[in-house]
Amino acid sequence: MSATSDANDAQKEFLDAHNAARAVVGVAPLAWNWTLTMYAQEFANRVKQTCDNTEESSGPYGENTVSGYGAFTTTDAVSQWVEEKVNYDHHLNSRVNGTECKHYKQVVWRASVHLGCASVLCGAVALIFTLTLSFKPQPASCLSQDERTTFLSIHNDARAEVGVSPLSWDHKLESYAQAFANTAKPSCSPEGPRPKGGPYGESTASGYGAFGAWDTSMTWIGEKGYYDYASNSCVKGDCKHYTQMVWRNTKRIGCGIVSCGAGWPFVVCEYDPPGNIPGQRPY
Repeated sequence: MSATSDANDAQKEFLDAHNAARAVVGVAPLAWNWTLTMYAQEFANRVKQTCDNTEESSGPYGENTVSGYGAFTTTDAVSQWVEEKVNYDHHLNSRVNGTECKHYKQVVWRASVHLGCASVLCGAVALIFTLTLSFKPQPASCLSQDERTTFLSIHNDARAEVGVSPLSWDHKLESYAQAFANTAKPSCSPEGPRPKGGPYGESTASGYGAFGAWDTSMTWIGEKGYYDYASNSCVKGDCKHYTQMVWRNTKRIGCGIVSCGAGWPFVVCEYDPPGNIPGQRPY
């Protein structure tokens, strides 16, 4: 069998497996795209030495990766992603039981229209690396509903203390926050590979272990002691995360979380309208 025939078979297997999963939930099939295929192959070749399927290309596309041993096939790869379906609660639009679901969500993401994939053999045990991309951005965060509730309730408790109206959760902001968290994952840095001056207010935090919605929010509330209302300034420490939390003109919040570095959580929250406007007080 020729290399071209093998490639065509793999292409068909990738596409059929994706489209079978999409048909189950009633979304349109994907079309194969060779620009994406070349992008996928170039990235797969770059990571061939380590075959680290946690590494990301940080490119403009949605992306799934997986690795396996021996006779691990393209169908096995997509099946592994589709098996995450049981971890996704469609009603809540969130993962359940703290388990992964974002690979499945990308497979069936309705706005995605193109697909390109690649595989490489690497390592002494013939490890197979597979990469899948689409023309659309990564899907929204897989935050659990409990995490959303925690972020929102702690923010609103802090706002109630100073007499400002509560925030509401915004899934557009959540997607924006998660997209930034994904691009910052390689360095776990709030600087990230994007220009400053976005349309929203933004707070970031990182920590160890189970650092998440509660720890992040309480860390930012802890800055309250550094804010001097009389001078409208921070004293003896940073207070801008706190002032953004309680900014009276802010109405909506959305957050995202990613694990990076040595598994350290990196947290991003976006606020609309933005706070910390020079010359104005938060409340």
